[in-house]
Amino acid sequence: MSTRGYMGQVFSVRPVLAEMEDRGMPIDDSARLALDAKFDIAQSVLGEELARLAPESCKRVDPKVGYVGMPPEVKKWLEAFDQKHAEDIFNYDFTEANDGEKYRYMLKEFAVPTVDAASGVPVAIATIRWCRVYDFNPNSQPQVIAYMKSKLHKVPKSKKEHEDGTQKDTTNEKELRRLAVRTGDDFYLKVVEYRGFTKLRSTYIEGFVPQADGCVHTTFTFAPAIGQLSSRNPNIQNFTKLKPTVELAKAMRKMVAAQPGKILTEWDFKSCHIITLGFLAEDLNYMRLGRLDMHSFIAGHFLKLWNGFEIFKESDDELLARFKWLKSDPIRKRVRDDQAKHGILGIGNGLKAKGLYEMYMESFPPVVCDACSGTGLTSGVRGTKQCPECHGTTFKTGQRVAEEVLEVAEALFPKVFEYQERQRKEAHELQVLYTPFGYARRFYEVYRWDHKRTSWGHGDQAEEAVAYRLANIAFGHIREKLKELHAAGLDEKYGLFNNVHDSFIFHFDERDLEQHIVDVYSVLLTPSTVLRHPTISPDGLVIDVDGSWGKDWASMREIKVVQHNKTAPDYKGDKCILGYTFSY
Repeated sequence: MSTRGYMGQVFSVRPVLAEMEDRGMPIDDSARLALDAKFDIAQSVLGEELARLAPESCKRVDPKVGYVGMPPEVKKWLEAFDQKHAEDIFNYDFTEANDGEKYRYMLKEFAVPTVDAASGVPVAIATIRWCRVYDFNPNSQPQVIAYMKSKLHKVPKSKKEHEDGTQKDTTNEKELRRLAVRTGDDFYLKVVEYRGFTKLRSTYIEGFVPQADGCVHTTFTFAPAIGQLSSRNPNIQNFTKLKPTVELAKAMRKMVAAQPGKILTEWDFKSCHIITLGFLAEDLNYMRLGRLDMHSFIAGHFLKLWNGFEIFKESDDELLARFKWLKSDPIRKRVRDDQAKHGILGIGNGLKAKGLYEMYMESFPPVVCDACSGTGLTSGVRGTKQCPECHGTTFKTGQRVAEEVLEVAEALFPKVFEYQERQRKEAHELQVLYTPFGYARRFYEVYRWDHKRTSWGHGDQAEEAVAYRLANIAFGHIREKLKELHAAGLDEKYGLFNNVHDSFIFHFDERDLEQHIVDVYSVLLTPSTVLRHPTISPDGLVIDVDGSWGKDWASMREIKVVQHNKTAPDYKGDKCILGYTFSY
């Protein structure tokens, strides 16, 4: 069976994907409709909060010069209610018949142009008139920009230009997140969240209406250049676990549910990109910590809870006990999940501190400067002086925190960073990178000559040169396993219907769970026939998997697999797979 090039990675994979498309993703339509209601409530609540926070000057007024007389709606309202409480009209929400947009009637002062009867000179007369004031609309760029100006925040600019060459204003998500970090105003994050609901409802409610067989049927594509699969109409590979909220993410996954008498299983390759990066860099320590818990290891060293160089020599059990202790504290775990995890992910993508910070700003907030303990001053020879770390600001910037996380990782795993620099050099010199799975990618600007510094600096493709080969061998390994499942007939037997990043998802008769575990786990755990190294993995790279099962994707239970005391490959003990036992 070919594993390389077009024949191995596309031609022979397409029939497997076609069968997955035909099986489809099972959808619980009642859960889908319930999700729609949850989205509606969450967006409405958030919209009301934004309307309260936004100044009146940001809201749309219609008409701009007010109504000459009392609007008919107001007259009817006053006739229908007690005149003693006529002032309540200013708190009453009217609703547009066509789009449901809310507004209130208010009396506002307008400068109405007219002509002075005596002199004939044009003048403006201050007049009180009725007008409609609509709720703040987070989807409106002018209204969001009006909020920025009311708060004296600098309006972000896009790369697009007006006809006169000036840059256009923008309120895109990336810039709003940056603005929230710079100003400390989470109003912008709420705008991003509100806008996200509009897209989520379109994607997950309208896009996941099941067909007559109770499933949605996607189309898998080979569009990503790194070898990752993608899907469209609908995209069934993009279900988050945390956004927009943990509760809503769980509700989104809940609508992916097994049909009566069936269950779902998911098999996820553990730390796939960490282990493959260690494989490429020939760093056994990096691979080992990837299999244990790289994020806790980095976080503990970063927080000075242990010396990473010294604990390399500890046993796996001792390290796992350390990592369990670290995760038992919410504050330490937040550093692990937000900063260390994103830092390790950023390393795989070739990010430097600036890129890492800009991509994950919310994970790297400013902190009190530890060099001066937040005073802005340190002791000098002639007395106190400005702190050289924070320059008297009393805090450490988020970008500096991101830089320190990367410095910790580079100090502990220098082989990884040396490998990445070799990748940049190879891509720069050859202008192409080949991978073990037969892919090739061209590079035109890995390094760029900096005339001011008179030296080479990173160009537009510096990050891509580092990330490409790593991502490709990870996804190439997954395609290899996809074909092995197909060759064994396990994709059809157990209803394989999706590949999400590093995982496979199945849908089959619940009575077959035990045999399914034995069959699938043994295939996924076999060594790679492509990723081999004479000292790192002479028999082929093995990447372990985590298994889970359940009636719906939101309520999955772990399948525990542990090494058996009788490790012979031919051991036939109860529930044993190549020397491993399992429970669920």
